[in-house]
Amino acid sequence: MAFTLTEPHTESFLEGAFASLRDFFTTDSKLSQLDALMSLSDAELDKRGLKRKDLGQLVFGTGTWS
Repeated sequence: MAFTLTEPHTESFLEGAFASLRDFFTTDSKLSQLDALMSLSDAELDKRGLKRKDLGQLVFGTGTWS
């Protein structure tokens, strides 16, 4: 039995390692962002026009906040 790739493998080991590190730190940053927002009171979130139920989508989705 032979193993055949359908697409050429173009990513080097180092490119893969750096991509993994980038993904790890991006996720870690987003978790820190979510933690900061979750620590706000409902009144503080309301001042920013945010709802607690939307925070996950906001941080990990396409939304923006300041």
